[in-house]
Amino acid sequence: MDLNNFSSDRLAAASEFAQTMIVVDDQAGISVHEPVDKLVAPTRRTARSAADENDVATKVSEVLHQLDSKLLIDTAMELGLICSVLCPQTKDEDIVGRVVKAAARVDIVSLDWEMFNDSGETARKLIKGIVYSDLERFGRLRLISIYTGDKRLDVILSSIFESFSLSDRETLSLRLGDSFINGKGGLKIVCLFKKHGTQVPAQFSNYQVSESELPNRLLNEFASITEGLLSNVALAAVASIRGVAHHLLSRFNGNMDGPYFLHRAAIVEAEEAEQYALDIVLSELKNLVDRDGVVRRWAGASAISNRIDVIAKGSDHLDFHFQREGKPFIAKAAVTEVKDFVIQGRNKRYLSFTAEPKPNKNDYEHGWPSVFSTSIEDADNNMHEFASLTGIRAFPGSRMFNDGSGALPVLRLGSILRKAGEYWLCLQAACDSVRVKTKTAFFFVPLGVATSRPQHVVPLLSPLGSIDYIGLDLIDKAYTKSVSFTFEPILCDASLRVAAARTAHGGFVFTDIGGFQFEWIGDLKQRRALRVSQQLGADLSRIGFDEFEPFRS
Repeated sequence: MDLNNFSSDRLAAASEFAQTMIVVDDQAGISVHEPVDKLVAPTRRTARSAADENDVATKVSEVLHQLDSKLLIDTAMELGLICSVLCPQTKDEDIVGRVVKAAARVDIVSLDWEMFNDSGETARKLIKGIVYSDLERFGRLRLISIYTGDKRLDVILSSIFESFSLSDRETLSLRLGDSFINGKGGLKIVCLFKKHGTQVPAQFSNYQVSESELPNRLLNEFASITEGLLSNVALAAVASIRGVAHHLLSRFNGNMDGPYFLHRAAIVEAEEAEQYALDIVLSELKNLVDRDGVVRRWAGASAISNRIDVIAKGSDHLDFHFQREGKPFIAKAAVTEVKDFVIQGRNKRYLSFTAEPKPNKNDYEHGWPSVFSTSIEDADNNMHEFASLTGIRAFPGSRMFNDGSGALPVLRLGSILRKAGEYWLCLQAACDSVRVKTKTAFFFVPLGVATSRPQHVVPLLSPLGSIDYIGLDLIDKAYTKSVSFTFEPILCDASLRVAAARTAHGGFVFTDIGGFQFEWIGDLKQRRALRVSQQLGADLSRIGFDEFEPFRS
């Protein structure tokens, strides 16, 4: 079994995605210095002066730390990477400010450790500046490489790790490994050694690369940050969008403005055309991505097989977790059979097991997802997170309301509110949620907490920033318990709408005209909300009457 197949998939997706890298090194030059003359044991006749010895030491240091910029840039370009090399001349330059600003738009960052002979002070400032900037933007895939002639790997990594306060380490979930630092949100800091003139301990020889090898090594390190099949799909999809961006722009040219203006002028609610403008662009983007075959290449049968091999870690079976009368059991499922189930579809078939007790049909409902997790609990959490990802448009922890822009949630179709432990779903028509000029009643139906197969899974943000998940269902005959709450509009996003207010702990509340507060839990994606409306309408439109029972159809 070749466990490198998925690594190849991951590297290919990362290579399509990554386009830019920036290198900061105060010893960057066109080519490395000439090698230092051979050192010989001094004799009375050949003894050097102290000045000569200092000169040799300086030359050795320059060779160890110099960077061949041209070779690095040329090699990066062969891989399709645009490489920018910054060579600061003095410590007084605003290196941190410029690099942090550039890093926001760069895929890979590489830094020298010893700049201006400051024992890593500048490098640490750069790393912290980049990491904190990313944190303000709710994290991102971030690879930072230290590329140095200093061979003290453990000292360098410990120095970087300890430069963050204990509270920041916890916030960032920083973990110090033998050869790297990891953090939440896709953060990885690695240390690599320059090759010319540097001798490293044998256990770190794999971390020594030349300038010609560095771009490819950094691509591999970048690929290692992403670990899932859907990560590859996301990388490839964004890469595809980047690739077709200029083609898309050429299609939506100035000649298209006239038809759009006529469309806006022709509809009753002219502002609804604004969303239509975005929808047609996104629709065309999806068509172009579909044409590139992203899903087939990165989520097809071959990709699935490769990913399951990695999950199995070389074993020929996967663990199926289930419970019987409250007692946990593990059954062994053949990897080949699991692959067939995922690729071909389960279609009400069941895995075959040799050991006893075997999972029964009831065990499948709860236990099947655990094949790809370490326990039923982990599988449940993963299932809830995925369900939330597919069904929730926004919640209090979303980036859109925590990016410093001051944006506020507005009451709309799909908004979920909580009051006194009760959950309410807003089903106000979209056109009646904007341009609300006077106090207006909004239509709500009740939702109940669901412990099994919920219709909606909503992330709940705690005051400490942790996330739990709650399942919610439209209660039976919800239309009989529907209510309306009346709210006063305010000016929000250049339109009169009912907007929430931010609370002290980072949440949001809507206040009705009676002074009652409703906690904003989140917004469903539009199609999810529309499906609830359709379900409610179907319940209301049922026709009930007596008819001749023998001939009842």
